[in-house]
Amino acid sequence: MDGQDIQLTFSVSAMWQATERARFGAMYLGEVDIEFDSDLRLTLPPGQLPEDIAADVAFTYPQTVRTWGAYELNDRVTLLGTIAWEDWSAFDSVAISTPAQGGALPRNWDDTWHYSAGLKIKTAGPWTWYTGIAYDTDPTRAEDRTADMPIDAQLRLSVGANRERSNGDRWGLVATYADYGDAAIDNGGNRPLSQLPWTVTGSYSTNRVLFLGFNYGW
Repeated sequence: MDGQDIQLTFSVSAMWQATERARFGAMYLGEVDIEFDSDLRLTLPPGQLPEDIAADVAFTYPQTVRTWGAYELNDRVTLLGTIAWEDWSAFDSVAISTPAQGGALPRNWDDTWHYSAGLKIKTAGPWTWYTGIAYDTDPTRAEDRTADMPIDAQLRLSVGANRERSNGDRWGLVATYADYGDAAIDNGGNRPLSQLPWTVTGSYSTNRVLFLGFNYGW
């Protein structure tokens, strides 16, 4: 399935300079309902050609509250920390509708918490180094987890560096290693038409992603 959608949401944030060396901030990102107007490609029984039909896919992207703090130990080293709450219980299902009929793929996710800590180290030269670790709680359970979204508790490790040029512009590189856990699945049910039972059981021995990024600021 391929689809596109454009939606509007909003965010509001604030920062407080508590002392000469300590800063605190907070941000709220609003909830948004996503609806993809798309084509669904069906795989039909042998001897019949694949068919494309119009379909709408809808789900809710959650609201988020994020707080953070930064404390400068000295002129070069800054401690960073973040705590966030994400309303993933709003992501209870993925709704699919077609001209013939519709249905919902249940998700039954829970709200999650995000915790992270990091260091910002400024050198005597043009370089600034960053490193950090982040942890997100598990949004679901083995009996509700699905193979198309094998998300478990998440652990991320990041390193990066920015270089400031003589004209004030900055460029940087960042690498993030993300471990999404074993994402154990143990669920089942009855097929809608035949009522025959089905079961999906297993876990992922490799459920990791390496992100590489580049940024430029002016």
